[in-house]
Amino acid sequence: MFALAAHFLLSPLGFNLTDDGFVLAQSRRLLSGELPHRDFLSIRPVGSALLHMVDLLIGGERTFLVSRLLYWLEVAVGCWAWLTIVLESLPVRLGRMAVLPFAALAFMFSTHTFPPMAWYTVDAITLASLGHLASGSQRRSVQLLGHVLIGAAAICKQNFLPLALLGVLLRGRARRPDAWLAAFAAPLVYVAVLAACGAASEMREQLTAVTGLFESGLRPYVKEGWFASGLALGALFGWLVARSQSRGANVTRYVAMAAGWAGVAYAGSALDADAFHFILSEAFLLFGLATGALVVQLVRREFTPGVLAGAFALALAWCTAVSLGYRSPALVCGPLVLVFGLGILGAIEPKGRPTALHIATACASLTLLLVAPHWWSARRDHIYHEATAPLLTHDLAGVLPGGRGIRTNEHTYAMLKDLHDTVTRLKERRYALVVDGPGWWVCAEQRNPLPMDWANNMEMSTEPLRSRVTDSVLAQRGQLAVIVQKAVGLRSSIGFRPLPTDDPFYGVAVWAMRTLEPESESMYWAVYR
Repeated sequence: MFALAAHFLLSPLGFNLTDDGFVLAQSRRLLSGELPHRDFLSIRPVGSALLHMVDLLIGGERTFLVSRLLYWLEVAVGCWAWLTIVLESLPVRLGRMAVLPFAALAFMFSTHTFPPMAWYTVDAITLASLGHLASGSQRRSVQLLGHVLIGAAAICKQNFLPLALLGVLLRGRARRPDAWLAAFAAPLVYVAVLAACGAASEMREQLTAVTGLFESGLRPYVKEGWFASGLALGALFGWLVARSQSRGANVTRYVAMAAGWAGVAYAGSALDADAFHFILSEAFLLFGLATGALVVQLVRREFTPGVLAGAFALALAWCTAVSLGYRSPALVCGPLVLVFGLGILGAIEPKGRPTALHIATACASLTLLLVAPHWWSARRDHIYHEATAPLLTHDLAGVLPGGRGIRTNEHTYAMLKDLHDTVTRLKERRYALVVDGPGWWVCAEQRNPLPMDWANNMEMSTEPLRSRVTDSVLAQRGQLAVIVQKAVGLRSSIGFRPLPTDDPFYGVAVWAMRTLEPESESMYWAVYR
């Protein structure tokens, strides 16, 4: 219900010339018979590209809209999985209507301002969430399927691989060979197939190209004061709730619960603070709250199902935050809210649980009333690299292949229209595109002749990877028109901004300008040969 409503109301809004279509462009390559890592570069496994081939197969002129529907559905399914996991771990039961505010909050927190697009981290979160739910089944076959799904998250993004190990350990199946085999089946098959196809060395080079685990996996938590604050508050609230059960201090318990939900509400009120404010601070507050409450229960040696679920949720959030450009647990904030807001009920003695459950439901409902307007504003006023919703008046039908039904602002539209006209003037000539605009290749008539769809220096983090792209251009010189952007695609909604030649992100574009011979140019693009 939430996913369909969000799709029809929000999916047509906005297009960014950077990330949008990057995963789908790889899906196009797979459908064309190209082999990952050998025929095209990818510093991540291409599990997401495999999953999203269906977008292209059924999307046609509305491929981007279809991919956005699948995004909303994935988030909704992941939140449903976590709601089910947390509720099954509780010693009390919620009624059907009482579940709604928790479900809505999880959905809103997980979507915040993130663009609705095919994305490897979203796919990995969904697979791991469904897998953890299934692995808790009483049926052995479903358990094994769950472990397979958790392992499959790693072929969307390799830093989710520790979850395969953790999933087996948390379920108490360390002595079951079939559980270990299932957990690592997908990564092993991925490696074996590519090795058998002769892409082993390229795969190893690309999947190990990104280093610096401290910068993305540890530094943000040390640097971000919101995490330390959340950790202290979560521990305090968890301790007060647990301590009150032995002394019968009901007021203390309920005040602590309400204070915890106040922290959740505060984080939700920042959803529309600005385009990136939420992911840099309040997400760490929620991560800290959940971590602090979990630590208290571990210190008390309470290894309940709720604690085990919380441990997996925190690991999932940490894996999500290990990223080049999105170093935040924000995409897992929905599950974190559930783990903290509901999981804390497990620390209450049986006779106090019904009242505590009613208070938690009331707090969730009040929090939803506060958060919902901020979420709606975030989705319409802070669209990723876009103008606000009322300014998105230009449909991309006829300008961006597969973009029918997507509306953008006048400046982004002008840049895409200029690209469309430039390609049209080239007629039957083969052409390449650098740097931004990977979404162009999703449904373009011509296949991309270069081994990278978004040839920026972040995706090509080593000199050998950059050389593969530049060498490919030189090898086709005289037969290839290279279209180079003159304007910055990042936040193109604010108008024309000249490409900064000193920004390493646009290294390939600068190389093309300095190495190739100029042929023609328009407002936003220049053609080189």
